[in-house]
Amino acid sequence: MLASALPFEIISNIALRLSLKDKKTCTTVCRAWKEPFQRYLWDTIELDQKSQLVDEASQYSISLIYRTNGYRVRKLTLDTCWFPTPEECTTYARYFGNVEHLNLQLIHFAIQPAKTLKLDVWNSLRHLQITTKTYYNHFRVKDFLNNIPPIHHLTQLSIDPHMGSNSVINSEEELDVIHALFPRLEYLSAGLTLAPPKEKDAKRTSPALPASNMLQARFNKGVVSIDCLDYFSKKYPNIHTLKFNIVSKVSKVKEVSSKLAQGLLDLPFLFPRLKKLYISEILDFDCNYIPICPLLAQFGVGLKNIHYSLVTHNKLHTEYPVDAINLVCCNLPTIETLSLDLSQAKSNMYTIVAKLGVYPRLVSLDLSVPQTSVALDVLLDYCFNLKTIKLKSQTLFTKSDLIGNLPRHGLENLELSGSIIDMSVFTHVSFRCLNLKQLVVKDVSIQGLLSKTGNLCIDMPHTHLRLLDFRRVRFYGSTDYSCDKSTMINIIVLERDYHHSSINNIPPSQNHIQDQDQDQDQDQEQERKQDHETISLNLLLSNRNPQGPKNTWIHQYSEGRFYRYRYRSSEIPVRILLDPEVTYAQSYFRKFEDNAKSYTKRADITRYEDGLIAKRFWKSDLHRGRSTLRCGSIEQCSINGTRPFDNIKE
Repeated sequence: MLASALPFEIISNIALRLSLKDKKTCTTVCRAWKEPFQRYLWDTIELDQKSQLVDEASQYSISLIYRTNGYRVRKLTLDTCWFPTPEECTTYARYFGNVEHLNLQLIHFAIQPAKTLKLDVWNSLRHLQITTKTYYNHFRVKDFLNNIPPIHHLTQLSIDPHMGSNSVINSEEELDVIHALFPRLEYLSAGLTLAPPKEKDAKRTSPALPASNMLQARFNKGVVSIDCLDYFSKKYPNIHTLKFNIVSKVSKVKEVSSKLAQGLLDLPFLFPRLKKLYISEILDFDCNYIPICPLLAQFGVGLKNIHYSLVTHNKLHTEYPVDAINLVCCNLPTIETLSLDLSQAKSNMYTIVAKLGVYPRLVSLDLSVPQTSVALDVLLDYCFNLKTIKLKSQTLFTKSDLIGNLPRHGLENLELSGSIIDMSVFTHVSFRCLNLKQLVVKDVSIQGLLSKTGNLCIDMPHTHLRLLDFRRVRFYGSTDYSCDKSTMINIIVLERDYHHSSINNIPPSQNHIQDQDQDQDQDQEQERKQDHETISLNLLLSNRNPQGPKNTWIHQYSEGRFYRYRYRSSEIPVRILLDPEVTYAQSYFRKFEDNAKSYTKRADITRYEDGLIAKRFWKSDLHRGRSTLRCGSIEQCSINGTRPFDNIKE
């Protein structure tokens, strides 16, 4: 098919993935390509420096370009020192009349009270975004609301809450003004701080006017008292996504609970369409508090997604009167996606998994408990419907060493981070989670005992991965969870022998599991072998290439004395060993015990604080052993993949 005969939709899809320079080049290919690429070439433009905007528009050549292509612009970004004047808004609207998304990036100053921000000249405007490139305290939400005319067709409003203390909505009245100015608003992103009304002012507080069009409200900064929950339920009856920071601390639990319950009972329904809840709950266990999740469960809110983060001012060694997991895990049977950040709280592992087991529909779990040790097999036993797990814990292990007669689990995606992991975890996952397709391991330490040949083997024989991604992973030849750098292993071996671990090699104890799905698994295996056979630089390993080397040997090294200052935000540099080097390493490990005993440290070799050495001294890491990663098959694999690999053989 000729390029000019491609459908408009395909050309548009291509244009979305090209740079500005490439789009400009494509407009000159042929007539069929000119219109779609012109459209996406002018879809988004950015004009900087307020003093140049009108001057450029007054020039004949610039004016002609804007008049010719300005109608194509859908997103306009203005880098200005202050809000544009009414005359400037009129000029912009004349040249860019179809703008749907306007982004005002303020640099120094705020709106002047004497000026009116005349944005209603754009009948096409749907999304207004106010951001900043620098932190300053001059922007005031109150002045902004007093100087902007009503825009009845605006559906999205985003105000960067990090522009200063005055850039946060501070009262229910200001929130009501926003919805009065933009009555069709469906999406609101801003900062919000709402304190409970005082008793003397409670009678003067007007009832909340419903904003029935609102679907998403994301208040990324500021805090909201739990006393205001009934206000939100009245204000946003049709909301389906809600995000805010809530303070659960109260002075008198019984009075506040009865008052809040009475206000919620007066409603016909409490958040009847709420599906996603992003909560950062701030509380002090030493004071009285009312947790929000049990309160929502009490009124039968049909949540599907909860993203919960606990913020507490208690010291880490303090024993809490309740387990932190009880604050969020309650009777909400509709939950499908759950994200828990309990970094500042202590929890018992068995309490966590028992509470998570009450969600029969839970398919995705993101759990962050860096102060808690987690047994992965126990978690899989309780949460048997999970398809995706993201786990961050203090240590990760398996309670049982048995790998036979294990109940099969349907886990497909597993991401482990920030933990000390026993190598038996990976073998357990391989024998139990036969449908695992993606494994991501980052910022972890993997430990285990070395064999007599100096091998720390991470064996996953029954796992056929589409993606394996190791980022900043360290291996240690010990089992005491100390992760001493003297036991750190810097030689990594990736085995490509996927025939070794065919699905038919499952032990006899698991034959009853694989009988019913044997035909399906064989079909999937046949499809894998017929896939593409390409290897890119950032995809280190591909078992689709049986002609390539059986194993890939990798050395983790240090780039020098400045490396430790940027290690936390960068990948560990790695290098693929050449064939002569691989031959030397293989012969070394055949007599590993004798070679390791006879090793003497060289005086000219510096081992840095992170346990790494320079890449030219890779032989001095052989006596520490090697870590072998063995999988059934891997389509795409990356080991600290930020650096290019130029020694891959097809």
